[in-house]
Amino acid sequence: MSRVVTGWSYFGVRNPQHVAEDLDDMIRHHANAVLFTLSEEDVAFYLDTMRELVELAHERGLLVYVNPWAWGGVFGGEAFSGFLARNPDARQIDSAGEPVPAACFNQPKFRDAMLRWLDAASHVGADVAMWDEPHFFVFEWDTELAARKGRWTCRCPQCAIRYREQYGGEMPTQRTPEVEQFRHRSILAFLDEMSREARSRGLKNSVCILPPTFRLDDGLLRYEDVFALEAIDYMATDPYWNEKSDATWVEQQYRQNAQWLLRHATASGREPEIWIKNFRVRKQQECFIPLATRISYEAGIRRVFAWSYLGSAYMSSLRSDDPLSVYEIQAQAFALCHEQAR
Repeated sequence: MSRVVTGWSYFGVRNPQHVAEDLDDMIRHHANAVLFTLSEEDVAFYLDTMRELVELAHERGLLVYVNPWAWGGVFGGEAFSGFLARNPDARQIDSAGEPVPAACFNQPKFRDAMLRWLDAASHVGADVAMWDEPHFFVFEWDTELAARKGRWTCRCPQCAIRYREQYGGEMPTQRTPEVEQFRHRSILAFLDEMSREARSRGLKNSVCILPPTFRLDDGLLRYEDVFALEAIDYMATDPYWNEKSDATWVEQQYRQNAQWLLRHATASGREPEIWIKNFRVRKQQECFIPLATRISYEAGIRRVFAWSYLGSAYMSSLRSDDPLSVYEIQAQAFALCHEQAR
């Protein structure tokens, strides 16, 4: 395998015959890795099918990642969470005492669910568990709850117990430095436990943090603390552009985040990864794809992935304006990375 790792995320198709054809197509387009989303639906209804898909990928020499796609509403992904419907008492509670559609990292029920997810990831034979954008609920992302902006999570009973144990007092409703530190520690403790459990099951771990330059209210105060977790192998981020972004924005964001990622990954002995946007790419934005890929490679990152396969053509909410063009342009950018590594 090339010392450069490139590939796409893949979801929405679970027919092994069609998946085999798509995997062959990815390889022709310079992929040597693939990420299969492993959602709650997949674990409930497609578990052995997912094992077949991983076997197909391994037969072709592909490195296989899986991620807990939208599990509990605390990871990235366009999938509904059955966990939340069955465990309303495990939801995050905001600072005004109202629940939000996301599980709490500190809830034992959710941690148990994630251990079962790791059992599933091991069962299907994946190589890497990718923890994708773990975050406390971000109100500005939710159109129905955006009016609650200014609130924070989580003040559920379990968080109140843990806060009292750590700080010796009741958890305030205001956003104090202690509350900020508590949220940060909660995510770190969750990732530490899950990555150790993943490693005990023979899986490597990748954590994709939200871009440090975006300064989103995800609960993490110091992203570099994630790098220090013992069982983390790869650190990633995904500075995706939006419809209003221009080339200057893309260049600045990918350069700053790639350099930051490489610096901290190198210092902690981790390998850096970066993700390139291949979804909702608008007309005239296709040129951002080779730009972001080149900047990331030139910064020293040798693990470059794209979300998602075929320009997200088969999911209408994520579909790019010209998905096949997006796919071909990304493939050419991957090819250049491999050529430069020779």
